[in-house]
Amino acid sequence: MHNRILLLLVLLGLIVNASAQYQVVTLDNGTIKLGVCDPGYLRSLVATNWPSPQPDTSALNFGGTEGVNSEGWGLAADDEFTGNPVCEAWGGGPWGWWPGNLIVTSFSATPDQKEATSIVEVTNGSENPLEVKHTFTPLPSLPNVYKVDVTIKNLSSFGLKIRYRRTVVWFPDLSSPDPWTGVETLQRGVSSKLILTDNSYYNPPNPNWLWSTSLLNMDFTDVSVYNSASLFDLDLGVVLPQDSTSFSLYYGGFADVASLRSAINTIAAEAYCSYGVTLESPQFLQAWTGIGGSASGIRALTPTEGVNGLQSAPVLLQVSGRGFDANAKLMLRQGENEIIGTASQSGSASVTAAGFQVSDSFNLRGVPA
Repeated sequence: MHNRILLLLVLLGLIVNASAQYQVVTLDNGTIKLGVCDPGYLRSLVATNWPSPQPDTSALNFGGTEGVNSEGWGLAADDEFTGNPVCEAWGGGPWGWWPGNLIVTSFSATPDQKEATSIVEVTNGSENPLEVKHTFTPLPSLPNVYKVDVTIKNLSSFGLKIRYRRTVVWFPDLSSPDPWTGVETLQRGVSSKLILTDNSYYNPPNPNWLWSTSLLNMDFTDVSVYNSASLFDLDLGVVLPQDSTSFSLYYGGFADVASLRSAINTIAAEAYCSYGVTLESPQFLQAWTGIGGSASGIRALTPTEGVNGLQSAPVLLQVSGRGFDANAKLMLRQGENEIIGTASQSGSASVTAAGFQVSDSFNLRGVPA
């Protein structure tokens, strides 16, 4: 079925070979390979040499395992006062969408091919009201992670209300009997700027378009998902003339779930999505900071920070981080079972339950005091 859809889209001209049309660089810090197209999104494997990507055409590769099938971003801006649409732009995303309303003004990589910077302007046909800069750099403290700093500047003479979207389609295991199913986690946190999340495979990167939904605006952990994907929409508020707004993303690959969750804590992620074909296979990460959230609002704790083994009620779990308000909750999940406790100002949480087991993961959700 997927091959038929792919063939139809090729015939319709909706899929393009990004590497043939745009400049592409494969960043490599020795652990992670990141294929970056000059409009500022990751290379789309479906648009290059699907279904057999080569190492030099990776979107996100860890240890020879591909994690991302396609990736993209888009934005939309409205007049601050009238609310009228001013511009919209998009590129990449599912099926390698042709970039729309994006003009690449600069694209460069360092001589060692470890860092890259993309600068584009967004056009509406008569003017270019926005400049968008994506800077891709490895993290010295986390060799399994690349950081993407995003800065959006208002080039117009009036305030613009801006929304930004990022989409990821995770890479399937084509050798599996069920290649299109993987295990996915998405945690929204408490960000004031995050207005929409989903994991539908079919949505394009333009934030004005929402074609299908699956687990819309839901937190979920280790869920078996068909056609695994992620979508994050940010409301960046009003950016005044010649002013700018910034935030950061992170892309990474890990040997196991424990390494993944340790990195989430180190990054101090405010929201994230992770994926693996199984929980025993390599794990991949997309995370966010600088979006009006809190590292204590979402935290993937490691086993050493919590309690392992079979427990009897009551259980007191000690958690680190900044304070939490009276409405903060601690959620334990083991399989399909969820147990909720209330976190205190001291950063502890009391859970009353008998005979439950915490194996290797639980999530803390809270609001900073």
